[in-house]
Amino acid sequence: MEERLRESNKSRSKLATAKYLIKPTLQVFSIGTAIMLLLIFVALSEGLGYQISATLSSTHLIVKGHPCEGVICVGYYNISFAGIFYPISYATQSGQKSETFNLVYQPPLNNPHIPTVAEVREKLGASIAVAEIWKNVPYLFVIGCIFGFLAMKIVWMANTKMKKKCSEEELMLKGKDGWTK
Repeated sequence: MEERLRESNKSRSKLATAKYLIKPTLQVFSIGTAIMLLLIFVALSEGLGYQISATLSSTHLIVKGHPCEGVICVGYYNISFAGIFYPISYATQSGQKSETFNLVYQPPLNNPHIPTVAEVREKLGASIAVAEIWKNVPYLFVIGCIFGFLAMKIVWMANTKMKKKCSEEELMLKGKDGWTK
């Protein structure tokens, strides 16, 4: 009978330990995911996450009235990613790219026009950065989790310090004999 009681107490303590570990781990992962999404947003913005330059060599109008109506832009681009957001890209030798491109630009139906270099550069940079960010998502998640863990640690330390300060004030109010003054 005593053995069963000991085993049941051991299993309860294991469950309590598991609950104690699961909640902070989920909190760290959720904070890490939020930070990762913020880092992805910053990495996909031109100027902070990447620099791109593009030159158009020619534009060809696709036949009007065709379902794929638009403009084919041909040119050359040079893109450089920020190493802090794209380290895996640099490790795989794709942190900087220089290639020719063929881009189909479909302007809005109510405003058909030949695109400017800035419009082509914006569309091209966004599509290349989105394709490249997927390699770096695990790195950004780990960085987010590290920041999440540090944030949880700071909150825990502040909470512990506040509890200690409150208990010291309570002792001072009660006095040595345990009664309030």
